[in-house]
Amino acid sequence: MGQSQGGATAPDPSGGPSPGGRGPSPLERGLHALVGTFYQYARAPGGGREPSLDPPAFQRLLRRELGHQLTDTGQPQAVAAIFALLDANGDRRISFDEYWQLVAWLCHVLRHRHYGAAPAPPPPPICGDPDGRPAAPDAAPLCPAHGDGHQ
Repeated sequence: MGQSQGGATAPDPSGGPSPGGRGPSPLERGLHALVGTFYQYARAPGGGREPSLDPPAFQRLLRRELGHQLTDTGQPQAVAAIFALLDANGDRRISFDEYWQLVAWLCHVLRHRHYGAAPAPPPPPICGDPDGRPAAPDAAPLCPAHGDGHQ
C-alpha cells in the first residue's frame, strides 16, 4: 500500500514530482500554497455550492496569512471594506475566483517593490490606516492613497 505500480506516482498535494523525479519546483509549491490556503479557511455553504469564505473566515485568513503584506488585517472596518470589494456577486462570501483578485493585486505589489516593475495598479479605494503606516516594511496598505506609489 502506498507504493506505485508500474512507474505510476501517487497523487501528491504539493504538486507531485517534477520531471526527473526531483520533487515539485518552488513555483509548483507556491501555487499549491495559494490554493491550499484558500481551502484551509473556506467552507461549503451548503446546497452543493463550492467552498467559499464567509466574513469571519476571510478576516482570519487575512490576519493569519497576510499580516505582513497588508496593514489593518485586525481592523473589522478595513477587512469589511476589502471583503465588499472582492465580493463581486454580492453573496456575502468570497469565492476562489474572488480571492484570486486579491492574490493578483498582491503579486503586482510584490513585483513593484522587489523587482522594480511599474507600480501596482491601485486596488479599489479602501482605507485602512489613515497615516498609511504599514504593519511591516513590505506591507501593502489597504488604501492606494497611502502607499506603493499611489500618493
